[in-house]
Amino acid sequence: MKRDLNQKKIIVISAPSGTGKTTVVKKLLERNKDIYFSISTTTRKIRENEKDGVDYYFVSEEKFKEMIEKNEFLEWAVVHSNYYGTTKREIERIIEKGFCILDIDVQGLKNIITIYPDIKSIFLLPPSIYELEKRLRQRGDMDEESIRLRLNNAREELKMIYLYKFFVVNETIDETVKKVEKIIYEI
Repeated sequence: MKRDLNQKKIIVISAPSGTGKTTVVKKLLERNKDIYFSISTTTRKIRENEKDGVDYYFVSEEKFKEMIEKNEFLEWAVVHSNYYGTTKREIERIIEKGFCILDIDVQGLKNIITIYPDIKSIFLLPPSIYELEKRLRQRGDMDEESIRLRLNNAREELKMIYLYKFFVVNETIDETVKKVEKIIYEI
């Protein structure tokens, strides 16, 4: 990976599970033809509405560990008991075409900023922890233990907000998208 990449074209967006990050990223991609999504690799089980190679690259834990040993990741972490990572090849694929959006967690950001300190990092916040719990329950795809795990993880992630250059409270998707676009294009 070349260290001389235009780091301002790398956008990291993080948020606690249930904040609306995936929806915000999808809207950004629909509205802006020069923004491309960096597809993460994960060992998480594929959800009903997801497609391999579109939402994530879904691999076995064995394959993921093999990729770690081959130094194929720019960053990787274990989140909610699953492996997630961004391959160097994925960033290289995108950065020549436009802005590269990475949908990663706090651990991933820590790894990336050691290599690329000038990236634009944005943390999306829920309006409140109560609203976050409501959103997680409305998804209907988690049991009580999973909801509690995600809420506890959210509290820990919120403690790390100081690592980010920008933060946006996700009250409504449209306003959040406009605020993120302003960060990408104007700042």
